[in-house]
Amino acid sequence: PPDKRAEWIFFPSAVDAKARGVADLDTLFRREFTLQRSTPRALLSIRAAKQVQLTINDQKVDLVANHNWKDTSTVDASGLLRDGSNTIEARVFNDNGPPALWLSLTGDQLSLRSDQNWIASFAGSAWRGAALATSPRFPGRGNSIDSSERTLTALTKVWPLWLLFGAVALVFCVGGNWWLHRRSINADWTTAAIVFGFASLWLILFWHNAQILPDAIGFDASHHLDYIKYLQEHHSLPLPAEGVEMFQPPLYYVVAAVVLSLFHLSTTDPSAILLLRALTMLFGIAQVVLVFASLRLIFPGRPNLQLIGAGVAAFLPMHLYASH
Repeated sequence: PPDKRAEWIFFPSAVDAKARGVADLDTLFRREFTLQRSTPRALLSIRAAKQVQLTINDQKVDLVANHNWKDTSTVDASGLLRDGSNTIEARVFNDNGPPALWLSLTGDQLSLRSDQNWIASFAGSAWRGAALATSPRFPGRGNSIDSSERTLTALTKVWPLWLLFGAVALVFCVGGNWWLHRRSINADWTTAAIVFGFASLWLILFWHNAQILPDAIGFDASHHLDYIKYLQEHHSLPLPAEGVEMFQPPLYYVVAAVVLSLFHLSTTDPSAILLLRALTMLFGIAQVVLVFASLRLIFPGRPNLQLIGAGVAAFLPMHLYASH
């Protein structure tokens, strides 16, 4: 559960799509506060993503080294505080993301926490008010990942293709509905047979694509293999700071590592790539079958809608791209 004693804060920079693996940058966080009288005990708790150098009134605070940056370090800071004005500075380093700080300082008549009252300087830049890590950030105009300025332009270029796909879908819908009702047949069995045909087409497409497409197409091999290799070597899930594809659920990587181990293969074997792509293809077919089964529950007795939904799931371009 989240710790409400303080908030994670960082420098309010623009959204950066390539903030990972560029350089080991630092952010200096500062907070000035006043004590009417010294406190006999002041407990300081701190976490940082991922390394921190802390000073209070220009005196270095010795922190216990943590292997996991999420763990909290706690020290008694009463000997570093003084009557009147006090200054806390925390320099945070991070090599694959924005440096972030979490700090809580509590004592007699003293309660200080990391929040928007702090100021921050990123890599020596001008001081700005710190931002909460929980606050959403949106790419502004001119940002490399801002697509708002290009949306209408893109639509003017793809509308003929959308019309073509729409016409094909309409023919498919009308034709399938006519076929299912033109004679007295078991519509459920016919629909299931067509879905099985979708799966057969997937196998044919995979056999074709596996021979001509590079490993980086769809499968994104260079990043996935690092995660699978870690599981095979350590037999445990990596920490967020150690994994490359940490934004994806680990179940796929666990299954992939088990399958490779069953065949006595490692990620460096050429045949391992083909096996992993075949596994991804089977997952794609399972998704199509799951869509079909879900539509049977949602629209019972309406095989035309079940067939249309399964067809869209089977031949959605991005689904094919990612699964082959």
